Amino acid sequence: MAEALEIFPTTIYKDFYPEFHELKNNLFSKLEKVFQDTADNNNAFMRDGTLCSYNTNSYLHRDFPDDTQDVVNFVQQAAKQFWKICNYHDELEPYVFQVWANSTPEGGWVHSHLHGSMPFTAVLYVDASPEQGNLIIENPMDMVLMTQPISPTVNYPMVKEMPVQSGDLIMFPGYLKHSVRPNTVDKNRLILGFNIGCKGKYWNGQWNHNHEKN
Repeated sequence: MAEALEIFPTTIYKDFYPEFHELKNNLFSKLEKVFQDTADNNNAFMRDGTLCSYNTNSYLHRDFPDDTQDVVNFVQQAAKQFWKICNYHDELEPYVFQVWANSTPEGGWVHSHLHGSMPFTAVLYVDASPEQGNLIIENPMDMVLMTQPISPTVNYPMVKEMPVQSGDLIMFPGYLKHSVRPNTVDKNRLILGFNIGCKGKYWNGQWNHNHEKN
């Protein structure tokens, strides 16, 4: 009997952080100055009012330790589980390397980009809904597939839209290009972004993220 098989799937990790209200009420209420600074030094991939603190402060867990300790521990444990799922090198240990915040007003969105120097990147949705902008993940084989005689009705890039809600944690390999749909409602979309680095023994020094901010 003929059959079509899907092989070489891309693994994405999803969990739920129940204390997202605490982040909104405590941490984000203290980020006014951070976002003010961000307005003059915004990340290049932010569009139509979206502010990303990465350029001005990507170490929020250092500057706001009391407000981020629980969520950092949660994300770090998730990273360790995902590490095992991905069969990554067991002499490297993943950890939360960077933390930043995004605020996206109505009409704002995020252009396609990737975090290729990191094993994983993660998004914790503090105030989110599909109407505020879903996550779009692009097929890493997109450029290869474009060389094939595929029907002209196929849209490029080939993407998977992931509906998101407040409290969701989505983690994926840093090589995956991703973007965010426009926010269609008058309510800011709030997220925390995480880059997951790693420490330990490996033949390639690229995967020893020991160059942390002092």
